[in-house]
Amino acid sequence: MKQIDSVYIGFFLIIGLFLLNDFFGFLPILPPFVYVGLLLLLVIVSLVSKKETSQIALRKEIRWNVMMLLYLPALILVFSLFGGKSTAGFGFTQPPFWIAMMLLLITIYSKRKRLKLALDK
Repeated sequence: MKQIDSVYIGFFLIIGLFLLNDFFGFLPILPPFVYVGLLLLLVIVSLVSKKETSQIALRKEIRWNVMMLLYLPALILVFSLFGGKSTAGFGFTQPPFWIAMMLLLITIYSKRKRLKLALDK
C-alpha cells in the first residue's frame, strides 16, 4: 500500500516540476526528457507492482484521483497568476487540459462504481 502512495506522490511531484518548467522555461530545473523518463518509470512501477483490491485501497485510489483533479487546475491557475506562460499548450482554453480532466473524471466514476458494487455484495 505504501508503494502505491509513493507512486502517486511521485506523479504529483513530476507533473508539478514539468508544469513549472513549462510555464517558467527560464528555470533550468531538469531537461524535458528527464521528466518523460521519470514518468515512464513510475508508470512501469505502478503496472508491475502488486495492487490491492480491497475496498480501502480502492478508496485511497479514488482519493488520489480527486486530489489530482484539483491539483492540475490549481497549478495551472497559480502559475498563470505568477505570470507564467505555457509553451506546451497547457491551459484552461486548450484541449489537452480538458482531455486530462475528462479522463480523470471517467477514472473516478468507474472506480466509484466498482467500489459501490463491492460494498453491495
